[in-house]
Amino acid sequence: MALDFDSSNVLYFFGALLGVVTLIYFSQQFVFQLSPTVRILLLGVLSAAFFLSGNYLHSEDLGKFLYILSAGSYIVAVVYGISRFDPSQNMVLIILFVSSVLLMSLGHLVNAKKSFMNKKFLKIALIISLTVFLGLVALDVFGGDVERRLELSETVNFTEEGLSENLGYIEFSNNFLFSREYRVPSLNGCIFYPGELEDGSNVNIMPREFTGRSGILRGGESKETVLDARYRQIGVENGVDIGSIPVEFAESCPESYGSKKLFVYFSEEESSIPEPRIN
Repeated sequence: MALDFDSSNVLYFFGALLGVVTLIYFSQQFVFQLSPTVRILLLGVLSAAFFLSGNYLHSEDLGKFLYILSAGSYIVAVVYGISRFDPSQNMVLIILFVSSVLLMSLGHLVNAKKSFMNKKFLKIALIISLTVFLGLVALDVFGGDVERRLELSETVNFTEEGLSENLGYIEFSNNFLFSREYRVPSLNGCIFYPGELEDGSNVNIMPREFTGRSGILRGGESKETVLDARYRQIGVENGVDIGSIPVEFAESCPESYGSKKLFVYFSEEESSIPEPRIN
C-alpha cells in the first residue's frame, strides 16, 4: 500500500527509522549483554508493547510505524533464538510457520479495524509489560554466572610428534535458571627442554570437544572438555621425544628455565580467571 509522503509522513518515516536504529543499538549494547533466554523474552515484550500501542492509537500513520517496530522486534527475537540455540530443522520449520500465522493473523485483525483494547486495558497491559521487563532484567543481572573450573595434570607425556592428549580439562557449569553464554578461555603454553628444544618453544593448547570459542549452557547444564597440547611449530620436520614433563601454571612464559618444564598461562584478556588446580 503506497504512502503519500506529505510533511507528516516524512516525519513519521524518519521517526520510525530512528526507532529501528535505537532498537538495534539497544539490542547490541544492552539486551545482548544478558542471558540469551532473557534477551528473547525482552524482545518479545517490546514487540507486544509496540503492537498494543499501535492498536490503541487513533493515528493511522503512527500506528503503522509502531507495527513495523513490533514486527521488527519479533523477527529479531526469532532470528536470534534460532541462531543461538541451534534447534533442529523440524523445530525451525515449526517456529517459522507459527510466526507466519501469528503475524498474518495480527495483520488481518488490524486491517479489520478491530481495536480490542480500551484505554484502561492498554494501561494495565503496558504496566504488566514494564513489570515483566524490569523483573527479567533484575533476575538476569543478579543471577549467577557460569562457573569455570580448570584442572591441569602434574605431568604430561608428549609423543615424538609433539602431541599430548591429557594436559587437563576445563569445565563450565550454569547454576542459573535461564541459559547462559560461556567462553572458552585462551590458554597458551611454552616448553623448556635444555639441549633439545629452543627455550620457550610455543605450545598450542586446544580444547578437544569444543569447536568454537563460545557457546550456550541451558539452566543447570554443565560441559567439560579435555585439553590437548602440541609443541611442534611450523617448519619443524621432526619432533623431539621428550617423554614425561612436569606442568606448572604461570602468569606468563619465563625468559629462561634450567630444566624441562611446560608452563601454562592465560592470555592477557583472561587474567581475571582464577588460577587452576594442578592434579
